[in-house]
Amino acid sequence: VRALSDLVQTFRQAVLDGEWSKLEELLPDMDRFAFKSPEAARQARFALYEQQFLELLESRRTPEALKVLQLQVTPCVLAQSDANNEEAAAAPQKYPALHKLTMLLMCRTSEEIREAMGLTADATIAGTRDRVLQSLHQFVLPSMLLPDLRLETLLARELER
Repeated sequence: VRALSDLVQTFRQAVLDGEWSKLEELLPDMDRFAFKSPEAARQARFALYEQQFLELLESRRTPEALKVLQLQVTPCVLAQSDANNEEAAAAPQKYPALHKLTMLLMCRTSEEIREAMGLTADATIAGTRDRVLQSLHQFVLPSMLLPDLRLETLLARELER
């Protein structure tokens, strides 16, 4: 039994594999068919771009990470401000997520980055892709992306009756 459309299945696998260029190709179709709203699409993009930024930074590909921060992460944050009709301001308090990511550029080692992100020393940021995928569930229509173990949960509930 197939629970996911081809689009969502490909999207899910691209997230887990960290295939950022493939995700960029899929996002316009996800916007039209899978995300709950334009705001949900923006939040999903932010989560994906943040993960990409962190992985690039962890692997010490700082120029590429900075480009993702400037061209992908920042527009997502600014779009939220525009959507909320907020005035533009340079204060870090206004954009705490952006400020936090920018501060990570000051980290000298991958270990410092992982520590700042609250990861254990033996963890990798790439290893958190499954958490990113889980967070995306809140932005995607339930009919398009079923939560992991949904079938098992339903079966267990029925067996309890």
